[in-house]
Amino acid sequence: METVEPEHDGETAGVIGDTITPIGTGAYVVDGRGTIVAVNAVAERLLGRPAAALVGADAHDLLHRTAHGETLPTSQCRMRPAFLSGRPAQDGGEWFEKGDGTLLPVAWTITPYDAGTDDTCVLVLFHARETPPRRPARPRPARGRSTSWSGSPCWRR
Repeated sequence: METVEPEHDGETAGVIGDTITPIGTGAYVVDGRGTIVAVNAVAERLLGRPAAALVGADAHDLLHRTAHGETLPTSQCRMRPAFLSGRPAQDGGEWFEKGDGTLLPVAWTITPYDAGTDDTCVLVLFHARETPPRRPARPRPARGRSTSWSGSPCWRR
């Protein structure tokens, strides 16, 4: 777990890192600009990125993607309104980009985080979510055949 950020003194960054280390899910803290200032080992593992590649980076630009892997415009980011207003929020249908370029489907929760500085910080907790298997398309009735119950072979017994 690493916590090096030029805008935060080393002692404050160390305290932030110490508080998120024992959390049993992916966790990172961003400052008021959205820059990652601390990350725990679970986040490193889930994202396939070392702390050195995360700390100091803009979390939105680095991680947030659409379900198709495209960069997510900040105007479409579901975290952003809560981040800007300083209120807790959660969502279960987002995607983060891993270090190898693959997508990680995630559920996340964010909440304001008092880091003991004048800067506003936010704690982001996330975990990998199961993606439902794609169901095969339902067969369509042949054209010209009735789709009502009375036309069903099972109904005419």
